[in-house]
Amino acid sequence: MPIARGFALDAFTLDDVLLLDLTRGIARIDLARVSFVDAYALAGLACFIASAARDGLPVVLVPPEDADVRSWLSRMHLGDVLDAFEVRVEGALPRVAERDRRDTLLEVVEHAGSPAGGFVAGQRYKAGTPDEWIIVAVGDVGIGIRESLRPRYGRMTDDEAIGRAVQWHVSRIRDEGRGQGLPGVVDGVRGLHGTVWIRSGAACRRVTASRVTTTGVSRLQGTIVGARVPCRPGR
Repeated sequence: MPIARGFALDAFTLDDVLLLDLTRGIARIDLARVSFVDAYALAGLACFIASAARDGLPVVLVPPEDADVRSWLSRMHLGDVLDAFEVRVEGALPRVAERDRRDTLLEVVEHAGSPAGGFVAGQRYKAGTPDEWIIVAVGDVGIGIRESLRPRYGRMTDDEAIGRAVQWHVSRIRDEGRGQGLPGVVDGVRGLHGTVWIRSGAACRRVTASRVTTTGVSRLQGTIVGARVPCRPGR
């Protein structure tokens, strides 16, 4: 389906720019009409690239037509990921000097040094205003939550696995101190009236202070966890 100009890329729309066909050997990212990319989507793009590379597929990326978005992707160091995985870019991203980076960026996409890849991205939005918030996302292309928990908890769907993983003291490792990281993030963000997205396998769960929803997504290797948090909760 054609993407309208002004298309914002985030947790809800990430799949709209991704094409992965293992049978035909196609891995493609089409950002041509994207006019905004948030930190969660940026981590998702990096994970898609690393996942395709893990499957032995060459990746083709169509960069945004919007010059500001191309510059932002460069400032966030997406080019480092493209180079690391030998992605073919139809065009080019601009080279942006470090001194030109805007102070609204908290962190860059970071290649973890593994061929499989591990990434973190963050950005601050509406800096200095009452509505200021941040988005932080962490992604990898490991075995995913379901396969991680399966040896201890048995077979389950991706949605069921995410639901179990956000419970306290649930872990693939039998250790009394394990299983506190993800539920701690979820409870903490909910307490600040923020939003958490947990994507693993073919499921993505969205958690807010008042609601939990799960949607089906295209299957990506690994897990992406993102959080949107207001910088001035309660105001």
